[in-house]
Amino acid sequence: KEVCAYGLRQIFSTIFNAGTMLLIGFLMQMLIEAILFTVIYIPVRVYAGGYHASTPQRCWAFSAIMLWIALCIVKYTPQMYFWVITTLSLIACIVVFLLSPVEDRNKRLDEKEHHVYHIRAIVVITIEMIVAMLLFALHFTQFVLVLEIAWCSLAVMLLLGKGKNVFENKKGGNPMLKKVSLLLVLLLLFTQPALALTVSEENTYPLADETVELTVWAKKDDVRDYENCLMTKYVE
Repeated sequence: KEVCAYGLRQIFSTIFNAGTMLLIGFLMQMLIEAILFTVIYIPVRVYAGGYHASTPQRCWAFSAIMLWIALCIVKYTPQMYFWVITTLSLIACIVVFLLSPVEDRNKRLDEKEHHVYHIRAIVVITIEMIVAMLLFALHFTQFVLVLEIAWCSLAVMLLLGKGKNVFENKKGGNPMLKKVSLLLVLLLLFTQPALALTVSEENTYPLADETVELTVWAKKDDVRDYENCLMTKYVE
């Protein structure tokens, strides 16, 4: 009975988490991006490990907030910052290569498992990098941005998990340090979307793309005639 109950709880949890992900994507009108983020994030997370919340409810809340932040960044980041995020994502990949797997106290790994998980994490993220390059070649830059934000999110989880392990290994962990670390996590989660929105609002001004010459029907000195004029096409 305990095994069946555990299995049912896992099935319900999976369905509930998937429903939350789809709901957030639907409400933000970014359903494809939400699915893509989840598909890219989870396979690496399985092998790379990282920060884990102490309860399923907190895990669900962190996951939902993280997805919302990621979609906000993808939606509101100006195109001019694409290469900035690309650079950050490359740094994030290096973090994954160096730190994975970051184990949790509830799931310790022996030396062999550590090596296997490390190799698998590298293989999965390498495949994803190849996919990102193909998407970029096909000019699907928004989907590339989703992959890059997923890698950055993963790197943050690895760093938080590493920090959590350091705190807990010091005489069972200092309760005050745990509270401070939790506060920092919440602060990070809530300030990132605000920063993304601020950057977006300050920088989404029109940019001159090209100047073209048009022939228009105009009136000048009570005389109507065709007239050539220069017009500038703008892009956001």
